[in-house]
Amino acid sequence: MKYLAALAIIAVGGCQNASQDKILEKMDKMVAAQQETNKLLKSGAGAARGGQQGQRPPQRRRGPQPGTRYAINVDGMPFEGNANAPVVIVKAQEYACPACYHAQTFTKQVLKEFGNDVKLVTKDFVVHPTRAWDQAFTACAANQQGKFKEMKEAIWEKGFKARKFDRAHYEGLAKEMGLNMAKFKKDYDGICNKLTRESHAEMQGVGVAGTPTFFVNGKVLERRSVDEVKKLVAEELKAYKASGAKSGSEFYAKHVIAKGTKPAKAPLPTIPKPPAAK
Repeated sequence: MKYLAALAIIAVGGCQNASQDKILEKMDKMVAAQQETNKLLKSGAGAARGGQQGQRPPQRRRGPQPGTRYAINVDGMPFEGNANAPVVIVKAQEYACPACYHAQTFTKQVLKEFGNDVKLVTKDFVVHPTRAWDQAFTACAANQQGKFKEMKEAIWEKGFKARKFDRAHYEGLAKEMGLNMAKFKKDYDGICNKLTRESHAEMQGVGVAGTPTFFVNGKVLERRSVDEVKKLVAEELKAYKASGAKSGSEFYAKHVIAKGTKPAKAPLPTIPKPPAAK
């Protein structure tokens, strides 16, 4: 496939706060860079170049600290799975990020694997500010009418894949879905503008710098694998059973919110004017 190499890179590094380049142009550049790297490795030039003065050890990217439990608020956030599950998996993501699109396979595996034991909560963290706010507001407004999952899938399939990023397009999707448009527009500009910006600031406050980033009951997932999730879920279920909590919600409130590290204060982001629709 044309973008296979680029998608492999994105799956590892995710989408970062950086340029406002078009997504496909960014992917093309990544493909070209990977091809050049492969040529150097094949010729041995890369090894020779690195060995002249010794290679510096790779630097760990700044981000959420492994092992630290963060008190991430999930009240009012859209979710899938069991509403009262003892294990809450938070996904920091945005709807213009290719890595987030492909991470859907992973989240579907997790929901299937762990069933009623997990609740998958979506938190917005926008890394392409002129491209992704409208999608986030749209998903939130649909959630206010109980249609988050349907709208989420529509955004990916009819928005992201079609490279449609303007508000008018998403209002069209809401009409297709039969949503109450007066309420949709009110929530879009009101509560959803507030919740989405607060979600972004909170994720920034716990160190998120790219998407997707996952947390299991407040602890960052270092490797995106079902086995890694299984390990953390088992630990949290054991703690839940020992806690005496009567519900998953009570456990999260006492185990994660009350005892976790509070997010650092981060400013609410401003919403830039999106580019004109083509």
